[in-house]
Amino acid sequence: MIRHAWLVGLMMAGLAAAGLGQAAAPAGVQAPAAGLATRAVGEKPPMSEKQKKLLEDTEKLVKMAAELKVSVEKSNKNELSLDVVRKAEAVELLAKSVKERMRTDR
Repeated sequence: MIRHAWLVGLMMAGLAAAGLGQAAAPAGVQAPAAGLATRAVGEKPPMSEKQKKLLEDTEKLVKMAAELKVSVEKSNKNELSLDVVRKAEAVELLAKSVKERMRTDR
């Protein structure tokens, strides 16, 4: 029982010491101006039209790649259908387009 009380007292003393050791905000630091704090901390800035288009094309690319994967899995192991080849070319074309737009948007 005495050991338990001693441990509780030691923990309370440690917590009190930790609370006293915390520094307050520096005197020269001010709160941000009201106009600057219009967005919440977790919010992202609004996307530009270029970013929206890239996002749409990227989502389309992922969908097309998934469709291509399904088509390849359905095809014969010795021969690919013309449809699979066309889908692969479409994926490649869209991927190159997205890549070029990402390079020029920098």
